[in-house]
Amino acid sequence: MKQFLTALAANLTTIALCIVGGIILIAGIIATAGRSKPMTVRAGSILVVDLEQTLSDRPAQSEHRSVLDDVLMSGGANTVPLRAAIMALHAAADDNRIS
Repeated sequence: MKQFLTALAANLTTIALCIVGGIILIAGIIATAGRSKPMTVRAGSILVVDLEQTLSDRPAQSEHRSVLDDVLMSGGANTVPLRAAIMALHAAADDNRIS
C-alpha cells in the first residue's frame, strides 16, 4: 500500500507540474504576442535593400531533409524568396511615403 501511495503522489505531482508549466508557457506566449508594435513608415522614408542576403528563385524542395541540411544548404536565415522581395518592392513603389 505504501508503494501505491508513493507512486500516486509522484504521478499527481508530475501532472500538477505539467499543468503549472503549461499555464506559464501559455501566459508567456500571450504576453509576448501583445507587445508587437505596428510598423510605421514616416513620410520621406528611403527604401534600403540589403544585397547581402541570398535571393532564392526556386520553390522549396519537398524531399525529406533534416533541419541541419536546410540550414547548411539554403543559407539559413539570410535567404529571401525572390517573389517576396519583388512583392515588397512593388508595395514600396506604390507607397507615397517612400521616396
